[in-house]
Order: sequence, then C-alpha cells, then structure tokens
Amino acid sequence: MSTGKQKREERERFASMPDGDLIELRAMLHREISVLIQQKEKKVGSIKRIDDELANRKHHDAERIVVTDHAVVRYIERLEGRDLEDIRRKIADMARRAIRRDDEFTDDPVTGMIVVRRKGSDSIASIMHGGAEKREPR
Repeated sequence: MSTGKQKREERERFASMPDGDLIELRAMLHREISVLIQQKEKKVGSIKRIDDELANRKHHDAERIVVTDHAVVRYIERLEGRDLEDIRRKIADMARRAIRRDDEFTDDPVTGMIVVRRKGSDSIASIMHGGAEKREPR
C-alpha cells in the first residue's frame, strides 16, 4: 500500500471518530512516542558505552605494540641524526681487535664487550656486555 493511500485512509478514519476518541488517541500516541524516546536514549547510551569500550581496547592494543630493532635503528638514524655508518665502522673495529673465544663469540679488550658473529660468517650479529672491565674506545 502506498504512503499516499495510507494517509488518505487515516484521514478518513480520523474524520469518522468523535472528538473524545481523537483526543484519547492523540494522548496514547504521545505516550508511545515518549516510550520510544526513552528507548532511543537507552540505545544511544549503549552505543556510547560500546564506542568507549572500543576506544579503550584500541588504546590497550597500542600498549601491545612491539617495536622492532629496525624501527629503533631508523629512529636513531633519522630522528636523533646519528651516523650509522660511523657506528658500523666502530663495530667493525671492535670485531677486528677482538680476541676469538670460539666460532661465534669474541671479546673486545678495549670496550669489554662480546662481539657475536653469525655462525660460519664474518658478519656481526650482535654485541653483548662482556665480563671484562669496560674501557673507553680509542
């Protein structure tokens, strides 16, 4: 049924009703609207609490972010302006002067750090605190 036809039929029905019935129907419709408004406000409140919970979860997800070593290196390079090539040369110097423990670990006598080489390679994988007393590099 079309909206125009529904409106026409409703007007005809209202035209046939006595004043008292129309006033009573009008009051009933106002009460129904009031109930619907209360229901709407409750639902809007629920939506707000859901939004708050989702925002809270998003905030907690941010706390779970893991920062990779690559991101740290790029931060040091780009935001702190450190010269990574200079640092790379210093690490290579440590590896050259280090005293070999085994295939992977060597001790740098100047810094007291342990230089960790990749097994079967000459590339440096990591640097760790060693047991030797730390001295300033030359």
